[in-house]
Amino acid sequence: ARSIGMERLATGHYARILPGADGYELHTAVHTAKDQSYYLFELDQEQLAASSFPLGELSKAQAREEARRAGLVVAEKGESMELCFVAGGVGEFVAAQAAERPAEFGRPPTEGARVVDSGGSELGTGEPYYRYTVGQRRGLGVATGRRLYVLDVSSRENLGVVGDSDEVRSDGLAAGECHWIGPAPDGPIEATVKIRARHTGVACRVHPGPERTLEVEFTEPQAGVAPGQAAVFYRGSRVLGGAWIERAL
Repeated sequence: ARSIGMERLATGHYARILPGADGYELHTAVHTAKDQSYYLFELDQEQLAASSFPLGELSKAQAREEARRAGLVVAEKGESMELCFVAGGVGEFVAAQAAERPAEFGRPPTEGARVVDSGGSELGTGEPYYRYTVGQRRGLGVATGRRLYVLDVSSRENLGVVGDSDEVRSDGLAAGECHWIGPAPDGPIEATVKIRARHTGVACRVHPGPERTLEVEFTEPQAGVAPGQAAVFYRGSRVLGGAWIERAL
């Protein structure tokens, strides 16, 4: 944008930028059902100062009506429920990437993973490992007659570990590469944390550590703490920051 003389960049994210005592603040959208602030927690003050989110105050219906009035061809476009820049499903996209770079993935992209329970007992061969995520219940590819959840996934071993509902719940998490939109806290703080985009959030205590690490204590155990997902911290509608989950506690 700057290379063509523009000072600000407007995007279609459902989120809001508001002035605060310590600079710009990132807040949830007014239409919370479409809120996308979770994905934006790594934005810094320079980026927020040069960005605009004009849809943050609108509902989806209002945004469509604005598009109709402007004669935009996307006014009636269907909802995008997958990654908007990927043709087809995420699973198919990852399979294609794995097929193109076998040395990086280490095995054929169609090879089913070994599925074991938390005690190490073999339950069968399921889907390729990349089709599993921690907390998943459906589509495991093995039948045991009981409800099981994914507890862990190993790409190196092409392995999925499953267990019951009690085993999938965690008391907290450890995370790294944390980013604070405003000043970093100098000690533990109380907040609400979301451990995935559609998580309702849970009250927690955040303990900052050295070298951008932190640990989070949930007020009640949560299912599906998945390494590689973001843990994003809120205070009311304001996004404080977040970090990348490394393991459940």
